[in-house]
Amino acid sequence: MPRPYLAYALTAAALAVSLPGAAPASTVDPLALYGPELAFSVQRNGQMVGRHTVSFERDQTGRLSVESRMRLEIPFLLGLVAYRFLYESDAQWRDGALQRIRVAVDDDGKARTVDLAWSGTEFEGQVNGTPVRMPGALFPTDHWNRQAVGAPNVLNTLTGRLAQVVVTDHGTEQVDTAHGPVQATRFEYTGDFRSEVWYDSEGRWVKLRFQGKDGSTIIYRCEICRAEALTKAGVAG
Repeated sequence: MPRPYLAYALTAAALAVSLPGAAPASTVDPLALYGPELAFSVQRNGQMVGRHTVSFERDQTGRLSVESRMRLEIPFLLGLVAYRFLYESDAQWRDGALQRIRVAVDDDGKARTVDLAWSGTEFEGQVNGTPVRMPGALFPTDHWNRQAVGAPNVLNTLTGRLAQVVVTDHGTEQVDTAHGPVQATRFEYTGDFRSEVWYDSEGRWVKLRFQGKDGSTIIYRCEICRAEALTKAGVAG
């Protein structure tokens, strides 16, 4: 039976809430889970319309750089594009904690930006050019990090706002991926934003589904989401 996971109350008390059964954020190693790259094809009502990639790189000091790129184009006629959406996110992490994030969105010509950095006590920066401050321990909605499920402060990277949501655990389902079918847990977000995200037993992001502004169904299908798949292909290792 589906069960609500928790409601995000953005208070000091909520900062003590952690995800039951999950490892602390500091133990999450995306390079071990995914390898240097994570990739999804993007489908709209069953039609291929884009691609979403996430790349990971750790420097000699231990800083983790995460770059997310998404491009979606809905065709019209004769090669014309009816709608285009571009998303770029560059984040810096250290010891499992977000240090800085920059996001640029082009929503069919409408630009939005987010630029936040950890000051030592809170996040400071700008959202669409307006100065903002936010509490610490932010988890952006980039989905690669399963720790965002159950985190007290979730940053909606599309709007630059803290999201107040309820997450419901719908249990384990079979998910189709380019590596074959996998068993994954489906979590449903409701509240300030709505989406469904699937993670396998190791905590890998393997699927995403949400509804577009026009009511269409957008599905992310995993094309590269396992480190060993890249190794076999000669891309890593």
